[in-house]
Amino acid sequence: MASSVGTSSISRSSAHSMGFFSVSSSSSPFGDTNIDTDGFLKSSRRAGGPFLCSLPSALIPAHDLPIPGNDSAMRHEIEMTAREVLNELHLEFLECQVNGRRSKVEPEPEFIPTVVIQMPNRPQAELWCHAAREVHQRLEGRGHSGFSVELIEAALLRGIYCSPVEPSHSIFSKWRNIVEEIIQRSDTREWTGMDCWRYGTNVDRKSNPVTVIVRVARSSKGPFTTASRSVHGILASFDEADVDVLFQKDGKRRFEENPTLPLESTSGRVYPGVSIGIHNSEAGSSTLGGLVQLRFKGKSDWSTYGLTCFHCIWPSENHREDPKMRTPEAKDALQRWMNRPLTMRDNPSLGNIAKRILRVDHPLPRDLRTTIESLNTAVEQVRSPMFWHCKKEIDKGDNGCLPDSARREYEQMLKVIRAFEDKREPYSQMLTNGSYYLGHIVAGSGMNRVRVNKDRLRVAVDWALIQINQNRIHRQTQGEVVIGNTGSQTVLISEFLVFPVRRQFDPGAGLFYTNDRAFESGVILTKSGRSTHLTSAKCNILKSVELDRLKSSQGPGYGLVVSWSTKIPAGANHFTEPGDSGAWIFSHGGYLFGIVTGGDVAQGTTYVCRTEDIFSDIKDINGAVDVRIAPSSAS
Repeated sequence: MASSVGTSSISRSSAHSMGFFSVSSSSSPFGDTNIDTDGFLKSSRRAGGPFLCSLPSALIPAHDLPIPGNDSAMRHEIEMTAREVLNELHLEFLECQVNGRRSKVEPEPEFIPTVVIQMPNRPQAELWCHAAREVHQRLEGRGHSGFSVELIEAALLRGIYCSPVEPSHSIFSKWRNIVEEIIQRSDTREWTGMDCWRYGTNVDRKSNPVTVIVRVARSSKGPFTTASRSVHGILASFDEADVDVLFQKDGKRRFEENPTLPLESTSGRVYPGVSIGIHNSEAGSSTLGGLVQLRFKGKSDWSTYGLTCFHCIWPSENHREDPKMRTPEAKDALQRWMNRPLTMRDNPSLGNIAKRILRVDHPLPRDLRTTIESLNTAVEQVRSPMFWHCKKEIDKGDNGCLPDSARREYEQMLKVIRAFEDKREPYSQMLTNGSYYLGHIVAGSGMNRVRVNKDRLRVAVDWALIQINQNRIHRQTQGEVVIGNTGSQTVLISEFLVFPVRRQFDPGAGLFYTNDRAFESGVILTKSGRSTHLTSAKCNILKSVELDRLKSSQGPGYGLVVSWSTKIPAGANHFTEPGDSGAWIFSHGGYLFGIVTGGDVAQGTTYVCRTEDIFSDIKDINGAVDVRIAPSSAS
């Protein structure tokens, strides 16, 4: 079943399905697609218009939309109008609500006001599209302009799931050869990569069809109908005709963002899983993964460094607020580190430049401010009208009139306020005295580098080593042991507020790495990040493909560079979110799998740089004879 498109280009509403081919009409959420000149979409499991967001889309309640006259009465009238049309057409529906919708891949400037109608999993494309048009016209006629209407299958609204292809599937052993054949026989100028997943809306993820997903540039217009047929033909030549083919816009992102902080992060010690970022910069913050140690030839002692992603600490042009970053020497060095590494064996002048401009905060001042604001909000919530009434009466002294029960309640509120203020003080002190400064980068992969791994595959590397100030690291160092390098955060829900707090994932055991450790597909992995804290997902060992184009050294034009990447699909909840770049991923036994380098928001998957590739690269470019995770003891 191939897709058909009624316009010359694919609308934004179909960016998640730019071309599709399947031998089964019911195997996938991607079917026939038609978008008319008015912007109304008709597809097998979704219909509506005049402006539908591409999937996956974020959804917010209607009361958060900045719409004139947005109140419960208006929303009720809109929803009743939609229900009226659906009843007239004898269309069964599950839910009808006004919401805000915005695409995750190419977010619109604002959430789109949308009447979202959740339908049973019995698609009727023609009738759904007719209903959407009728609802829209009736709303316009009743003075409710600016609303889109979306009828969507309940399963599709719930989400499209990625899950690993099991090693027993026949495509698993052929994947590398299939990729090479597809690249050789295809016009890949708009392609950015390929994946192979079980992909679909069935919550029983093993029941979703195996699908080859071709990612294309976000500037691509499509359609890729012919290309999807061609790729399927290549799959058929490998006896994999049952595998679906889907083209979609690339959703790759680097993950930086901002949350509140655990109280212990203000102690001056180094805390894996807590935010990290460029010194005194408004650039997005990420995660300090943990601490590693290097040993060099002729030396018996180990040197300790923080480990995160290079992209987390490399300042882009719009985040070079520090004048030191704008000198000619600094500009040259930053340009060099786009494609070349920073090493401990470089000319000392480069190391000195890095010391001046690649400076790191942990935690970030912005995150400290966010946490302080959260605590201020908590205090204001306690200072209710009842609180101020009690205070007013107490301030009157003997002339006040306040029952004993109210006085006791007031005193309890005061205790809660003091507790919040006590919690706030360490964050305020750290923000004032600048003790959030952690250190500087002494070595790193560079922004865009690949290396050949032990399987002779090109893989991207993304890492940076932080020389930590002695006044930070000495607090938790006992010889070669670094206290607290085991782990992770969880969330403690208090009666008044949610606070991230420190937790040992495996007390006393620490984390491990051995270069002969094999991870099986489907094994549960855990991640400790500053945005999503402690989360789990299933391991995936079937690699994805990245297609990049670099300036050719053999004349004008660009040469295709093929590299391989590791991606992990989300579990029941998000595995990673913005802010989690740099976070360590490990098995339940404590073996380190890799670090988070970003995510694919279209698929809900996470990019990972494997530990073996990071440690090998660190050794090779710095001349170290060994690299290990800093040994830990229970805090």
